[in-house]
Amino acid sequence: MGFLKKLFHNKKKTAIVLGGGGVRGVAHLGVLKFLEENNYDFDFIVGTSSGSVFGALYLLNKNLDEAYMKLSESFQNLGKYKNLKDVISKKSSFLINIKKKLYMAKSMFQLSLIEEKPMEEFFLELFDKDIQFNDLRKELYAVATDLISGKDIVFNKGNLINALMASSSIPAVFPPKKYKNYYLIDGGTTQKLPSKVAYALGANKVIGIDVGSPFINKNKYSNSADLIIRSEEIVSHILHDQNRQACSLLLNPVFNQVNWCEFEKYQECFDAGYLEAEKHAKDIKKILKSKININKKKNINPQNQTFILE
Repeated sequence: MGFLKKLFHNKKKTAIVLGGGGVRGVAHLGVLKFLEENNYDFDFIVGTSSGSVFGALYLLNKNLDEAYMKLSESFQNLGKYKNLKDVISKKSSFLINIKKKLYMAKSMFQLSLIEEKPMEEFFLELFDKDIQFNDLRKELYAVATDLISGKDIVFNKGNLINALMASSSIPAVFPPKKYKNYYLIDGGTTQKLPSKVAYALGANKVIGIDVGSPFINKNKYSNSADLIIRSEEIVSHILHDQNRQACSLLLNPVFNQVNWCEFEKYQECFDAGYLEAEKHAKDIKKILKSKININKKKNINPQNQTFILE
């Protein structure tokens, strides 16, 4: 973690942190559109899962409109990937059904429902095969989770598609991504909204955009599988809430029952992000214009973070 000491002596930095949430992540582009229209600047983006994907798409293109056009074209072509289309049709109960009954037999004999190739082909709709992190307009940090060490692996260099696939490899849906000595899955496993990673990378102000599903109270359980799933949800919720509270400003776009895999609703998600930014226009202005470290009262200790920067 020696690189952190150097970062702390740099000028104050502002990070935009983009959480995971499937198509709901298009809301990130809506927020970025608002920032762009109002000439607000920031230093870097930290993203998990779809947050890293849409952050990369924005930073690769010259402006938001160009990025959104590319996204729209790719989503309209999504139907040609049969396996991905099948996943989309399962709607909100898909992940729970994987763990419980609909896909139980299949999941016992292989690591994922979908092979890596269809996922890679979809990413090639959005990005050129050889695109690198240093081709982006600003720094991007993409968060994945290593199954072997349990640590967060944060990508900032090298091939962009490989990093984005690792950051987006939803467990049981897509296969883990092999990289060096790591076995990587979706960064949302531990960092649905990686604000603490942003602080560890030198940010003193963080605007977090949370597009995940809310944690809902539940008092009915039918079997042991329900209990296992719920216990995992609780752990994830605690980690996620810590990251939410660490943000200088937290934006929560409001979705009208949009499930993570309903990609046909991308325009609705974009609008939700833009409206949330408009709603918090004064707060955003204060954050991005202020020279004061508004987090000085927060108990943030980035040096305690256990991640590996790649």
